[in-house]
Amino acid sequence: MSSNKSEYLTILGDRLAKERYRCGHTQKSVADQLAITARTQIKYEIGQTAPDAYYLHGLCEIGLDVTYVLTGMRGAHPSDDESALIAGYRRIDMHSRSILMELISSMAQLADSVRKKRDFYAVEGAPQDELSDKPDGIS
Repeated sequence: MSSNKSEYLTILGDRLAKERYRCGHTQKSVADQLAITARTQIKYEIGQTAPDAYYLHGLCEIGLDVTYVLTGMRGAHPSDDESALIAGYRRIDMHSRSILMELISSMAQLADSVRKKRDFYAVEGAPQDELSDKPDGIS
């Protein structure tokens, strides 16, 4: 990290602008989504002002890699399927996002219950051919 605060803010602002661009956002779209002024966004990107934690959290919420913005190193890289899901998620409205999150949560809970059932029967010594990933009542 740079020992000079103003130099670091300039570097951080440059990374912020690059990451915003990479994710397909304009300065105005980021400002609108994070409820700040476009001028504030510009000040962050030119290193004139240090962003706060609330702003950085907002960047994460709209899909920017905050690890990269802060450190210059990329966070975990999603698989192609994960990237496609993320890209689709970013294109839909907030109501659709809410519905999608409920669907994913339900599917994850179902997968957990199937896994627990399979693990239970495996411990109890049930033959493996009796175990299924399908929930009860589905053939």
